[in-house]
Amino acid sequence: MSKSLKSIGVISFLTGLSRVLALVRDSLALAIFGASALMSAFTTAFILPNLFRRLLAEGSMTAAFVPTLQEELHVNGREGTFRLLSKVSSWLLVVTGALALLAMALFSQSRLLSGHEAKWYIAADLAVLLFPYLALVSLAAAFPETKIVLNHIGGALAVGPYADKRKEVFDEWRTQIQKIGQFPNVYIKLGGLGMPSLMGFEMGRQDSAPSSEQLAKAWAPYLNTCTEAFGPDRAMFESNFPVDKGMCSYSNLWNAFKRVSEPYSNDEKNAMFHNTALKFYRLY
Repeated sequence: MSKSLKSIGVISFLTGLSRVLALVRDSLALAIFGASALMSAFTTAFILPNLFRRLLAEGSMTAAFVPTLQEELHVNGREGTFRLLSKVSSWLLVVTGALALLAMALFSQSRLLSGHEAKWYIAADLAVLLFPYLALVSLAAAFPETKIVLNHIGGALAVGPYADKRKEVFDEWRTQIQKIGQFPNVYIKLGGLGMPSLMGFEMGRQDSAPSSEQLAKAWAPYLNTCTEAFGPDRAMFESNFPVDKGMCSYSNLWNAFKRVSEPYSNDEKNAMFHNTALKFYRLY
């Protein structure tokens, strides 16, 4: 077993080294050709978790894990293979989770370091949002047959220090959703937008309850982004009640979903409102 893990580590290290060189290449390109403060911050924040993703997930990890798994199956049979799967998945979750938590803790304290350009602090703020997706993508890539559901559209945070950065956060969130949507074993729940403590929409505080038209207009960019990235066959609407009751009524929420889904075909609507959940949870 230790020999198998050693083989995975060697190939992962060599492939990861190539990713580090790619990071150096991209950094040099930015230094030579220049970029706006926001674009530079976005690129830096985007590169960091993707570097670890390629090291621990679909790049080096997959390249090393698949042949090693086949060898283990041939030598030690199903029992040995399951032991290897258990050990690799456990360590992968521990390593990626620890990296994400450490990075989030460090980048969240970036304002304690004075004297840097504004784009440096923006990059640090965006990195806090990006790193949690590292563990999900790593597991999805390493075990492509395991179905995973991403809840509440992945949580496009728009409160606290991100309250006045909705556009920047949306652009970053959309990029990550498109990345995750490339994995055919990952599904997404379309909902959770009625939580002001996460999404930052304050329509529940207005004098009158928000209509389904108002909800649909505010939520459509997020819901459509998810559906385009995952496809109707891997996207399912969710009510998230009673949590979302603080913003709108149950009927207005579902009517808003119906309005957003109007451009889709009947088969696509059936998938998002019924069939995708039926398939994912094996309710048939």
